[in-house]
Amino acid sequence: MLTFPRWKSWTVVMAIVAGILLALPSLLPAGASSRLPAFLQSTHVNLGLDLAGGSHLLLEAKPGDVAKLRLDAMEELIRREY
Repeated sequence: MLTFPRWKSWTVVMAIVAGILLALPSLLPAGASSRLPAFLQSTHVNLGLDLAGGSHLLLEAKPGDVAKLRLDAMEELIRREY
């Protein structure tokens, strides 16, 4: 079984707690974050489009097109081999 020194375990725990505390203002509404201390008000994580809900992609493949591409590739392979 793995055993780690206590100081290493506490260092990891403290780093995780610090990360959570620094990310917390990003999850609060603007009114609630204005009541936080000044050093926490300026720390906001900029969410990308996928996390902010501003992106929606729909990928679609047509089976007929895929089959035609595969046949073309097989035809080219056969011509090269023989």
